Amino acid sequence: MVLVALLSARNAARDGFQPLVSSALLDFGGQTLIEYQARLALGAGAAKLVIHADAAGADVDLPELTRMADHVAREADCPVEVVRDMTELSRSIAPDDLVLLIAEGTVIPSEALDALSAVEGEVVLALPSVASTASFERLDANSMWGGAFCVSGARLLSTLDMLGEWDLVLTLLRRAVQDGVERIMLPPEPVLQGRLAFLSDQASADLALDALSDYAPDAGRGAGGGVAALLAPISRTLLRELMHRQAEPGHIALIAILLSAGAIALGLSAWTFPALLIMLPALGIAALAERYAQLTLRATGRRWQAGAVQGGALLLLGVIGIRAAGAEPLALTTVLFVLLFLALFTFAAERVPPAAPWLTQFRPGVPAALLLVLAGVIVGYVGIAFALLGWVLAGLAAMRLFHVGKAEL
Repeated sequence: MVLVALLSARNAARDGFQPLVSSALLDFGGQTLIEYQARLALGAGAAKLVIHADAAGADVDLPELTRMADHVAREADCPVEVVRDMTELSRSIAPDDLVLLIAEGTVIPSEALDALSAVEGEVVLALPSVASTASFERLDANSMWGGAFCVSGARLLSTLDMLGEWDLVLTLLRRAVQDGVERIMLPPEPVLQGRLAFLSDQASADLALDALSDYAPDAGRGAGGGVAALLAPISRTLLRELMHRQAEPGHIALIAILLSAGAIALGLSAWTFPALLIMLPALGIAALAERYAQLTLRATGRRWQAGAVQGGALLLLGVIGIRAAGAEPLALTTVLFVLLFLALFTFAAERVPPAAPWLTQFRPGVPAALLLVLAGVIVGYVGIAFALLGWVLAGLAAMRLFHVGKAEL
């Protein structure tokens, strides 16, 4: 059984007129909304994407949909088809497929789609009938439709045989509800937060982007440590601005890499203070670009940019520490110890659980180390800053070893 995602771009056929901008082609963080839906479906486990376009609006929408399909297919290494009528659609679906349908113009939390795909059978996403969900499609007296559902390929094909040009998604939904297909009931909170919404114009898409940046789960555990937690409000504001400006995550990350290279060049030239001042925003910009790519579901393939900037920061710390240590073996050993454990805490954080919950926020990452060394440069005690950092890292390593030993007992 193959999970096939069926996405719709047919609001002109449904409503009987061609809108200025199809809801499927609304801008959503620098990509079309239907491209965002495609990435959602791929994240939920879809092995194939089918985009049902409106034949009547082919001159307007089809070229853009085709370009988007080619781009997603190359990026995700997944077959993506654009079909214009029921005959083409019937050739793209096999009876034993499981078809995931997402309503046109809908933004759905990724965890809701994950719950649908985990059932591995026909299932409908539902919401309670409350004031916040009053504008959603009604299923019965107590529940509303949550914007997505899964049906068998056989059910879809049998519906196509008698459908003609009626609304395929709503017809399939009605048949599934009448046959008592299982439901997954979501709480109304995603609707209240704006993370689950039906979008009709660019203004509503912008509101959904704001909700995405405000309420989406944090990116990785401990990424940036306590520094990231302190800067979270600023990061959310910058994320919203980048999304509305349709920025490209790769271009933002390139700025961070260029700043990192400039900081390293200044560090090698013994311009320690400006080198640290430039490296700190480079790390922030790299983390922002990575977070932006994750929120808009474009963090695919090998995301090396953030790691490259962090590696550059470690190199800068090494240059500063070795210069401060001079020819003293003990001081040089301390610098090497600091660099080794900072690298381990930075690049192996996702593989090793923290010894205690508070370590997630307070373990010293590369930004905290740079700030400590910058303070040492300002007061003229760089060696003491590295020694203090070494003691903190040694203590955290000891706590982690004690935690592991205690767990084995």
